This record gives sequence, C-alpha cells and structure tokens, in this order.
Amino acid sequence: MLQYLRYYCDPSNTLDYAVMVNGKWGAGKTYLINSFIEELKKSGRDKILYVSLYGLTSFRQIDEALYRQLHPVLSSKGMKLAATIGRAVLKAATRIDFNGDGKEEITLTSNIPDVDLSEYFKTPNECLLIFDDLERCSMNVSDVLGYINAFVEHEGFKAIIVANEDEVLKREDTKYAEIKEKLIGQTLSVKSDITAALTHFLALIKEPRTKEYLKLQEQTTRLLYSQSETDNLRLLKHALWDFERLAACLTETHWSNDEAIGILFRNIIALSIETRSGRLSHDALVAAANEPRIRLFRKPNDPKTSGDQLRERYPEVEFDQKLLNADWLSRLFFEGYVDKEQTRKMLDSSSFYGSDSVPAWKIAWHGWETTDERYEKAVEVVEEQFLRREFSVVGELLQVFGLRLTFSDVGVVQRARNDCGSSLRRWHFFCCRWPLTCQSNFLPDPIQSGELELRFLAEALPIEHADFQPRAFW
Repeated sequence: MLQYLRYYCDPSNTLDYAVMVNGKWGAGKTYLINSFIEELKKSGRDKILYVSLYGLTSFRQIDEALYRQLHPVLSSKGMKLAATIGRAVLKAATRIDFNGDGKEEITLTSNIPDVDLSEYFKTPNECLLIFDDLERCSMNVSDVLGYINAFVEHEGFKAIIVANEDEVLKREDTKYAEIKEKLIGQTLSVKSDITAALTHFLALIKEPRTKEYLKLQEQTTRLLYSQSETDNLRLLKHALWDFERLAACLTETHWSNDEAIGILFRNIIALSIETRSGRLSHDALVAAANEPRIRLFRKPNDPKTSGDQLRERYPEVEFDQKLLNADWLSRLFFEGYVDKEQTRKMLDSSSFYGSDSVPAWKIAWHGWETTDERYEKAVEVVEEQFLRREFSVVGELLQVFGLRLTFSDVGVVQRARNDCGSSLRRWHFFCCRWPLTCQSNFLPDPIQSGELELRFLAEALPIEHADFQPRAFW
C-alpha cells in the first residue's frame, strides 16, 4: 500500500485522479496516512495539506481549513503570494461528462473551492491534498467528491481521500458511484496491522514497568483482539490505556503475584473492548459481574446472558475471578474514574492477596473468584477443620455445612451428599443439648448467607433426630 502511495505522489508521475484509502473504523487508516506524511516530510516534500471532514457542514469550512494551513506556506521560498485569497476559482459552472457522450450528467457550481491553491504552488503536481473522514462529513458525499474533483481534474493537484466506504454506502447517495468512478482512480483497502499497531501503542505507555509487562503479554493481547472480532485497533489502544491506569495503582506486592496480574490484564482488555464497542452496556456489565452466584440457581434452558456471551467469546478470560467489583469496573469504563486507594484496598481484600488472614471457608465460599488450585486447597483445609471440630460459631457452621453440600455436588470431596446432610442433622441434635456461640457479624453478605442457610435448613433439618448419638455429632 505504501509502495503505491509513493508511486502516486512521485512528482514525475502525472496522474489525473485521486486515491481512496478505504477501511473500517479503527483499522489504522489515519495511522497509515500520518506515517506516510512523516515519510514525505523526512524526504523534504512538505507541500501537504490535511483536512478532516468530520462534522463539516459547508465547503466554506473546508476552504477555511485549507487556508489556515497555508499561512506558513505563504512566506516560504518558491511560493507565490496571492493578493486575494477569497475569490472564486472557477466562476463558470463545472460540468462533468461521465460516459463521454457529450452530455453533462452533473453540474457543479456550489461546491467549487474558493481557495485557489494553484496561486500558492508553482507546481500543483508536487502538492498533496489529504481529505480524511469522508463518511463523517455532514454534506452529501457526492458533492464533497465534486469539490475535490475541482482540485484534481482542473488544477492538477493530487489527492488522497480516507474513508470507511461501508458507512458511505449506507447513506444512499445516488450520485456517489458515478462521481467516484470519475474521480477515484485507485482504491486501497486497509486491513488492521496489529504488529505495527502494538509497537506504536506500547510507545505511548509512559510507565516503564507497565510497558515491559505489556510487551510480555503481546501474544495474549493478539489473541484477545482476534477473539473480539472488532477489527478496530482504536479499541485496543484504549484498552491498553485502561490497563495502564489500573497498573498505576499497583504496589510491589500486587505486581509480585503474576497470577492475579494476569487475571486483571485479561479482564481489563476484554471488558474495555466490549464496553467501548457498545456490545456491553453498563447494566449488562453489572449483571455479568454478579452472575457467578446467580448461575448456581439457573435452569439449563434459561436464555444466554451477557456473561455467557463474554465467556464464549473470550474462553481464556477468568471473568468469574473478581479481583475488582462491578462498581469499580463500571466507573472506569463509563466514567473514566479510578481511585488509587480504593483499588489497592479492594485488591488487598481479595483471596489473591489476603489469603493469610482470610479463613479457608471464606475462600471456598467465593470459589468462583479464585483459581482451581487455591479453591481445592481451601476445600481441603475446611474438611480438616470440620473433622477436627474447630468450628464453634453457629453462623459459621451453617456456612460450612452449606459449603460441604456444594463440595459434594461439584465432586471436590469424595463424600456422598447424604453424608453431608447427616452431619448437619447430627450437629442440630448436638446443639439442642450443648448450645454454641451465636455470632453472625462474620458473614460475607447477609443475602448470600440467607440463601445458604435456607438451603441447608430446608434440605437437612426437617427430620426426626431422636436416633442420633450425641458423641457422633460430627
């Protein structure tokens, strides 16, 4: 593509058409053009005028954009100073004959440029005009192309038009195809080049440690970008910036846990792309963050949720292992807000950093938020503590009995579900005779604990317990 642009812009090649650089939003069109501009300037060819058509509503605005860039040119050697800038270039109407039959299919008058660039440049063939964001202008696209045609066909300038043609075609401009055929001699299609983009994006990361980590995660970044199927490098750039903002909150202790940092990185990249692309709304993000506990009560035929779609699209991302809660994530993605102290406190309280002070049963309770290895270790500890009769608080015991039913359901302990229920019935019988301490302030969440207590009590307590022996209550 660059090879063709070099050929087109070579002053020795007299070409009477414009070139279109076409690609989806975020594919890297503007980055490609900016790189080409820098290349031309380094070679001493600085006769380049660039105009973004984004939101422009009149040709006067285009004229003004060109005029503003001409100020440094007007005083340069080899340029002619025009006495008058605002006069019309072509007083007479310009007529375009598309099929060569001698009949004019389109008459252009209102879209004739008022800036006479030929008065500023001795050799228009050496000057390059670049018009970006064609699909985002607020005028008829065919009229804008007619405006550009006056420079190319009648003044001999070379022009590159940057556009997302898929979006242009959605505007249903009936004259677009005809005038494009007349003006555009070559269309170049841009495909996202993630290799070059990552090199550029990493150069934008300021903090050395974050930059080094992102370099090590290049393959993961490529995979997540591919799985997103957005083909939008701009989304990826912003996702890397989002991770940089999180990384600015991390302490040495946080960085030392490779597993946790990896989970944070994959979650931020995937969720940033999803929210910025518009596929994941604020409410859907919150719902997805709360899904792990909800999935325990879902039926097989329930419709897919936003969380299901995320896990299908990014199977390598551990969405259930929440080091950061839904409120933190929504504030980052939808408000651009990050609180350093709050972030550190939240991470420090997670099972990845606070496991030394967090009881094993609590780690097991939040098993969806931790790794399989950590979960299985917590299960092992809970079982050992249970058999050694170390639990003495009623509310805590209720949690543990519920967990043991779950352990049996998921197969992490080789104990039948009925055996777990029998343990609870024996405990109930024992408590009728030897009351234990009744505390509940340790419970992680009143709603969760309420669901859990109802679950065991409904399944295990409505029985006759007269046959149980007190000495075998465990």
